[in-house]
Amino acid sequence: MSTLEQNDPLPGLPKDVIPSMLSMVDAVADPSDLEMELSENEADMVHRFETGWKKFLHENPHLIPKGRRGYQLQCLSRDVKEVKESKIAVEQELQKQLDFFTTSRDRLEDVYQYETEVAAQRQKLAQDKMQEKLDTVNISEEIMSETIPWYYFLEAVDNAASLVGPVNNTKQRTFKPSTRAMALVDRNGDEEDVRLRAFRLDHALLTAQVKMLAREVERHEKTNQSLEI
Repeated sequence: MSTLEQNDPLPGLPKDVIPSMLSMVDAVADPSDLEMELSENEADMVHRFETGWKKFLHENPHLIPKGRRGYQLQCLSRDVKEVKESKIAVEQELQKQLDFFTTSRDRLEDVYQYETEVAAQRQKLAQDKMQEKLDTVNISEEIMSETIPWYYFLEAVDNAASLVGPVNNTKQRTFKPSTRAMALVDRNGDEEDVRLRAFRLDHALLTAQVKMLAREVERHEKTNQSLEI
């Protein structure tokens, strides 16, 4: 038999194929090695058969039985293929998880940025309200610092007027100066002059009191506004 004969055929290859293929291989040996005389036509036929058989085997290499080394190489190739497929599957799964974590991170960053912007807007709004309240309180204090001296001044004038007696008018008059004016006026001189000066003082005092009351109303409004903010 030929040296291509095997002890253990490959699984799945029909056993009856191997002897026939081996016999064909033996048949295509060099005609000079045969212990027989071949005519020119017979030698040409053998040559053409050998050439056709080589072409057939070249075009159908899967029909050639593999030896033990070839079988091991085939197993190794299969194992390498399985390892590559497993590697690709693992890489795909890792990439999927990476994409998931990346997407989750981006979403968390978007939520955090949104919440940060909302918190900053709320803080700014609270600061603006607090500043507005402080400004209102400052205005209220400023108004109060203006009205308090006038309040104490008019109170002192009223106290002084209660201690001063009325002016002795020789004539009966419908309009008389207030006790405030009479407490502050200089009573030396003509009666009419004293009375005129007292009326001027009344006008000045009333004008100052009206302004003071207007500012006091404004102060109360600012105070109420600061409590509402």
